[in-house]
Amino acid sequence: MKYSILICSIFIMSCSVQKSIISNFNAEGFDITSLKGSSIRLYVNPEISSSEFEKVFNSEYPSNIIFFSSLGSKIKNMLESYSIVVIDANAYTDNYFTNQSNPNDNAARINELLTKTNESYLLRIKKVEISRSVDQTPQNLLANAPVSAPSRGRSSSSSASTKDIQRADKCTAKISAEVWSVKEKKKVAEFASIGQTEIILLMHGRALNEALENSVSNMADYITEKKE
Repeated sequence: MKYSILICSIFIMSCSVQKSIISNFNAEGFDITSLKGSSIRLYVNPEISSSEFEKVFNSEYPSNIIFFSSLGSKIKNMLESYSIVVIDANAYTDNYFTNQSNPNDNAARINELLTKTNESYLLRIKKVEISRSVDQTPQNLLANAPVSAPSRGRSSSSSASTKDIQRADKCTAKISAEVWSVKEKKKVAEFASIGQTEIILLMHGRALNEALENSVSNMADYITEKKE
């Protein structure tokens, strides 16, 4: 019996779902759902980290501007499906958030951007990280779990061979974002949305775009507090 309990514990841990949202910061008194029913200026000019997907990423998006535009359209369309007004004119060219050697100069540039913005909030896409991972199926963990000794005269089938170990290649897209209040001229929230999809039949480009779409969908669910 004790071994059965151990096996069940291992199975449950292996099936844990990766967090789709990581909230890093919320200003006191600010609720992310304040964006619902508001107008948003979308600012897309993120740092990009594509690690093992670099070749695939460059094939799908030959330039940063193409990627910024594609990602901006995904976010705009998703948020507008929740009746959020999204303005993204000139969102992909001027980088007001570039780290400057003079912090005061950098703050002045951000303040200039907020002063020029007529919307209620500015949603800045800060960083996009594309990575690859390999997940092992529960069958593999169960095969390696200890089992009770066999009865006398009976053979044991305690562990599976390596051929029974199944692996699933996955693509993960993590989009880090900031929310700025135009009226207060300050950052009020910072979070990351995570999307993941399995790579099927070596279709890496398709997996990359599906992971990005899943990440954008999780972002919209978070902002609108959609329940599964």
